[in-house]
Amino acid sequence: MKLGTQDISAINLGTNEVTKAYLGTDEVWSAGGFLPTDITGLKLWMKSDSLSLADNDPVSTWSDSSGLGNDLTAAGSARPTYKTNIQNSLPVVRFNGTDNVLSGIFTITYGSAFVVCNNGSGATFPEYSGLLITENGAGNSNIFFSGEAATSNFYQASAAFPFRLKIYMNGVNTLVFSPLSTMKVVSGVGGTGVAPISKTSLAIGNNASAGGRFWNGDICEILVYDTALSDADRGLVEGYLITKYAI
Repeated sequence: MKLGTQDISAINLGTNEVTKAYLGTDEVWSAGGFLPTDITGLKLWMKSDSLSLADNDPVSTWSDSSGLGNDLTAAGSARPTYKTNIQNSLPVVRFNGTDNVLSGIFTITYGSAFVVCNNGSGATFPEYSGLLITENGAGNSNIFFSGEAATSNFYQASAAFPFRLKIYMNGVNTLVFSPLSTMKVVSGVGGTGVAPISKTSLAIGNNASAGGRFWNGDICEILVYDTALSDADRGLVEGYLITKYAI
């Protein structure tokens, strides 16, 4: 954050140092000096701590904190559940693995993506469980993050998968999500010839290429950038999320 042309490195309230500053529900400054908006091209930013809900409330609308209005919605039994004080005293959006999915119709370019999440299915994924899927339909090119059935890995077998070669778990280049129940920062960066790509819709929590491919677990935060971030910029976003959620 700047005051005129000067970067602000610290804020004090009396003799107490302020660690975070908010404008409404949006975080606009942190003591660490970095926010995801410091990197250009942020097109989607879903934060569980931006939701004004009570524990166990259904999530009908998850508003986009990027300022672009790319909101995700659900109705009826498709709505996931808001849970308070789950990860580092912060809330999560909980998906039941049966019928919960949030979706939106908007066009954005996917160059890099980050999701803070876990999965409660056990030692392995029971299906090709969809986490971050575009166009909510068949076709491998639409799948960014999905579990692989009967393994503890993410599924990125085809060259058509946008993040096939560059998926990271807490900053480590690997497809291994084990143990599933542990909260992680999942990152993906586009590879040569397959990303960035523009898509017209997004689904969180369901891979609709076949029935029963729902995500069973908690999601804290989602970010999408329209470029393939450098390793340095990817590390800044991962570090911000790891610190925020004490991962």
